[in-house]
Amino acid sequence: MERDKVGLVGRNGAGKSTLVRILADQETADDGEIQRKKGLSLHLVSQAPQFAPAASVGEVLRAQAFAENAVLAKQLKTLEDQLAVAPESEQLALAERHAELSAEFERAGGHHLTHQVHQVADALGVPPEDRIYGSLSLGEQRRVALAVGLILQPDLLILDEPTNHLDMATVEWLEGRLKAYRGALLLITHDRYFLENVATRIAEIERGNLWSYEGNYTEYIVKKALREVEEQKAERRRTRAIAT
Repeated sequence: MERDKVGLVGRNGAGKSTLVRILADQETADDGEIQRKKGLSLHLVSQAPQFAPAASVGEVLRAQAFAENAVLAKQLKTLEDQLAVAPESEQLALAERHAELSAEFERAGGHHLTHQVHQVADALGVPPEDRIYGSLSLGEQRRVALAVGLILQPDLLILDEPTNHLDMATVEWLEGRLKAYRGALLLITHDRYFLENVATRIAEIERGNLWSYEGNYTEYIVKKALREVEEQKAERRRTRAIAT
């Protein structure tokens, strides 16, 4: 479903991370075919996020958030730099041009995105914008990557262990944000409480099979147990049939 919040579970090595990399076109499946809705936007927040090491945190966030109107954002930044050093005789013309571009930027959603960048970054405890991405710890890099995913708001957002390196207050904020998320979510996490509070469906990879259970983590446990009981009954019937 378009707004399902799916928790993907399974033993270590079952293939969860491989599956999401295939979905995100970062790995090729050995067999089968992936079918996607036309125009679907998808973003994966992996456990090892990769952005330009020399970029600042602010540059990483803005480059992603303003991808569709990057030219306008760059022009505005150039004008702002020029205004800071321009002689008084040139300031009026630069200010008028800045106002025109700013209005165009606003029509393109830029100022709303700017607010989103600051709001999400503050809530997640993202390092200051002037910090260099390559100098950050893995936990700090993951916070930046998580912020990027939430800012982009794709049709399908895939989060691999999103609660790692987050404190309890931040996890609670993230739960609320994801429960209100308008797109679909695919979550890989060992945090059962997180799945209990966010997931509306649990998908489990087990012995090469994918089982899907509607409901949160508690409902998954119950439904899985009932399925296994039925499977055991079916196996006993099969065994008795063979014996006779």
